[in-house]
Amino acid sequence: MAVILNKLSAAEVSQLAHKFGFKKGESIRLVSIKENQRVIRELSGKAKPSRIYNLLNQLSYETIIFYYACSQDKKVRKNIIYFMDKLSHLRLKIKGEDLKKAGLLPQNLYGKVLTELLEAKMDENIDGKDQELKLAAEIIDKLKRC
Repeated sequence: MAVILNKLSAAEVSQLAHKFGFKKGESIRLVSIKENQRVIRELSGKAKPSRIYNLLNQLSYETIIFYYACSQDKKVRKNIIYFMDKLSHLRLKIKGEDLKKAGLLPQNLYGKVLTELLEAKMDENIDGKDQELKLAAEIIDKLKRC
C-alpha cells in the first residue's frame, strides 16, 4: 500500500486512509513514510552509528523496511542493515541506579548522561560496565561545567 501511495503528499495519504477506514496504526505508518523522507537523504551520506540509530530508532520497522526495499542507494541500504543487525538491540550495561550507587550526581542529568553514553557506546565502541561508569562520570563533569 505504501508503494502505491508513495506519490501522494502526507496530507493526501492521511485523508485517503481516513476516507477508506484504515486502522489508526496503519494510517500512522503510511503517513510516517511520507513525513520521514529526510531520513533517506541523511542515510545516503556518511553518518556515525549514533546518527543512524537516532534517525531510524524513532521509526516503525515497517517504515524502515519500506525505505530499504524502495531505496536504490547502496549506502542507505547498508546503513539500514547496520541498524537492524547491530544498533537496534544495543543496550547499556548500566542504569540510572548504577550512576546513583557510584555517587554521580545530580540525578536530574541521568537521562541525558545515559543517552550520551549509549551514543558513545555506538561511536567509540565502549564496552563493559566499568568503561561505561568511567565515561558516565566524565559526561556528568562536562555537563556540570556547562
